[in-house]
Amino acid sequence: MIYPNVLLNSAAALKEWKKADLAATARRVLPYLPAQARIHTKLYPVIKPNKNSFVFETSTDPAIFLYLDPEVTREKFENTVSHEMHHIGFASIETQTEAQLAGLPTITRTTVEWIGAFGEGFAMLAAAGGPDVYPHEVSTPEERARWNQDMAHYNQDLRTLDQLFLDILHGKFKNKDEVDEKAFTFFWHPRPLVHSGLQSGGDHREAIWSRKIDRLHDECSPALANLQSRCDGIEQGRTSQQRW
Repeated sequence: MIYPNVLLNSAAALKEWKKADLAATARRVLPYLPAQARIHTKLYPVIKPNKNSFVFETSTDPAIFLYLDPEVTREKFENTVSHEMHHIGFASIETQTEAQLAGLPTITRTTVEWIGAFGEGFAMLAAAGGPDVYPHEVSTPEERARWNQDMAHYNQDLRTLDQLFLDILHGKFKNKDEVDEKAFTFFWHPRPLVHSGLQSGGDHREAIWSRKIDRLHDECSPALANLQSRCDGIEQGRTSQQRW
């Protein structure tokens, strides 16, 4: 149930967010992307249970979903959109990246793919506008406090991550599933090590899983299209563009 006061507050937030210059927001992150990268996306403010943002279908029809939070200022909104736009820019060159990795041994490829998690740090830097800008300038006091606390452990955390990459490269895990299980632990509490001067402090599990869903969507699309064509002959009103 959505209460009237929630709608009123959300409407006020949306009015403020509409003042944002999204073109300028995109230009802010372009210097932190390869020259061939492109940013093309749709932005969806939504009212939902979790107050988080995430990107979806980055390899097909990129979209940014943002919880329409009345407590989020226009400046914070722009920062978050910049962060997500950087992810989309990186995703636009995924084909070129895959081509570069194609000739690598499997164990080396796995290591490089997990080093790619530092893309969160690039997005953080790009959204801030440069290394001399405090990355949580427009964030809440709680987010700033967490960032400052995490940064106190930066050197220790960097060594921990370095050891993870070395362990992957030296074959200390039985298989890729075991690598993933270990590596994903660096994203959650008590102190996500990927946050060590790299990440915004938000929960990026949705972004990670959306990339997995994108790959599944690409693999399953032919079968789904065939199933859809059969269903179209049975159920009227269903278009071939319907998403699953």
